Amino acid sequence: MEPSDARDLGREVLEAQRRFDVVLLTGERWSCELLTWGENELLVATGMGRYLLPKHTIAYVVLEEVDDDLLDADTAAVMATDSTSVATSIGGEDGEISAPVP
Repeated sequence: MEPSDARDLGREVLEAQRRFDVVLLTGERWSCELLTWGENELLVATGMGRYLLPKHTIAYVVLEEVDDDLLDADTAAVMATDSTSVATSIGGEDGEISAPVP
């Protein structure tokens, strides 16, 4: 999606996305559906009801996120690969530490 110069980027993105999470300045996180956009507030629906959310209370908007379980699995796989390669490069026959030369 290519935003137009004449429109507000935030408005354009949220109207296209419709469902997103907002993180408030208090640290609370709400899963929302955008109902309408006002000059100073958003009308959103959550699982708990409909809210008129002032824009100045929003710290940031989460449009898309990597699944933590997938991220943890990928990190574990990289760590396992990394520790194997480090273990084979440390302490050869004479106990020297070797490192790859860039």
